[in-house]
This record gives sequence, structure tokens and C-alpha cells, in this order.
Amino acid sequence: NQNMTITEMFLKGEGGNQVRIKLAKTGCMDEDPCATWTIAVLGLARFTAELLWPMNESFLFPEYLMECCQYLPLQQYVNQLSEFCDVNESSLKFMLGMAYLHFDEPEKAAQCFTEASKGVANEPFLREKIIQSDEVEVRQLEVSYYLKVLKQFEEFGAPDVVVSFAKTAISIADDDDPNVATLWSKVFKYELELEHNEEAYSAMIANPESSRRKDCLRQLLVTLSERGDLQSIVSFPYIDLEDEVVSILESRARSVDLTSQNYYDLLYAFHVNRTNWRKGIK
Repeated sequence: NQNMTITEMFLKGEGGNQVRIKLAKTGCMDEDPCATWTIAVLGLARFTAELLWPMNESFLFPEYLMECCQYLPLQQYVNQLSEFCDVNESSLKFMLGMAYLHFDEPEKAAQCFTEASKGVANEPFLREKIIQSDEVEVRQLEVSYYLKVLKQFEEFGAPDVVVSFAKTAISIADDDDPNVATLWSKVFKYELELEHNEEAYSAMIANPESSRRKDCLRQLLVTLSERGDLQSIVSFPYIDLEDEVVSILESRARSVDLTSQNYYDLLYAFHVNRTNWRKGIK
């Protein structure tokens, strides 16, 4: 119904269900079915007020606003609560970040998400609904949180923010955290997309998983070749990946049409740059 308020829609759905569940648990209607108006209605009013009261632990109403993509009312709701409400502060800040993101204000969104990170260990909404983890170690919870958040910025096309959050998560993570390789791959991907070639190369080298390093290396070589940035290809040191570089370039040389990209010339330049004349001539 277009004439219904958002609160009415909430109470017609999940909010009303929760109120009725609470009322049923009181057993007030079992003893005297005729007490509908004297007891039940008062109970409904009380439970509804508790459900909507922002100082309550319940977080259903703002969750409803976010799930229904009511970002303008959500933004107004959070801004009003910020003046007096100290319950679920981080969760509300997260929701404000979601609103800013949908209003195409990624910088403001990023600031909100960063501030919200302090509540990942103790606020049920962030832990159970966003991170969805039983982890108890705060550092790992924060890493998981930033992984969830940066995916939002991937969807909204903000590569610079993705890089920033990935680097933040890496700085928090333990050395043996399995998410570190994924995070470095994210940094590589979006630095390369931003044409930050040096930073992309550094992210590739820093990745602790050899299989991911090789995947990134292939993407680096193909992308720079397509952009015509041959100087970067031949000048990167590659450390222990030189043989892999040659293997990738040789494979591309055999499979790619010479009229679109001459990988043989690139191979020659690569070997000559390393004064490997014999391989260059070959």
C-alpha cells in the first residue's frame, strides 16, 4: 500500500511477527481469552515500543531499512540517533556507510566502515550478520570484516578504496592468516586496473602463495602487453619468476596472432635487457 509508512510496513512484516512471538510467550491469552483489549493490546503496544526503541538491543528496524534498500530513511534515522544513542554504535555506523555507498559517496562510506570496525567483536549485527563467523580472535574478525567491506566497493566500482581496505587488512592480519594471499591478489588486481604498475608488481611479489603469484604474473604480462607498456615488462626484476616470465611469453607468442601482438619481439627485448644474447638470438 503506497499510503503506508515505513514503520507500518515493518510492523506488517517481520516487526509484527516478533511482537506477536513476544506476546505469545507471556501466556496472557491462555488464562483469559476475553482479555484481548485489557491485556493483549497493551502488551502489543509495549512490545512494539520496545522493538522500535533505539536504546534497546534489538536491531530489527534499521536492518529492515537496509534490507529494503530504504537508504535515505536509514541515513536520516542513523543521523538522528547519533546525537544520543550509544547502543549498537558501530553497527549504525556500518549502515550509514552503506547509505553513503549507495549515494555514490565512497569516501564518506569508507570513513564510516573504518569507524565501524571497532565493534566487530562485540556487536551481534556485525559479527553474526555481516562477518558471519564464530571466530574469537579479534584480529581475524577484523580481517574478515574488511574482506566483506571491500567486496561492497568492488561492486560499486571504487578500486582505490578496495586497495586501501585490503592493505589495512594485511597490516592487521597475522603472517599465517590464510586471507593474506587473497588480500594481496586484490591489491594487485586493482593497482593494475588503476595503472599503478609498480604497486601492482610489488603486490604480486609480496603474495605468499606461489600459485597466486604466477596467476598475477600472467595477468601483469598480458595487460601490460595489451597496453603497449613493453618497457615495464622488460625492466621489472621478477626475482625468482624469470623462468615463468619466459614460459608465459613463449606460450603467448605461439598462440597469439602476430598481427595483434608480436610476443617474439617482446621475448627478444626481455632477453637482451638481461644481456642474455644467446636466448635473445634464439
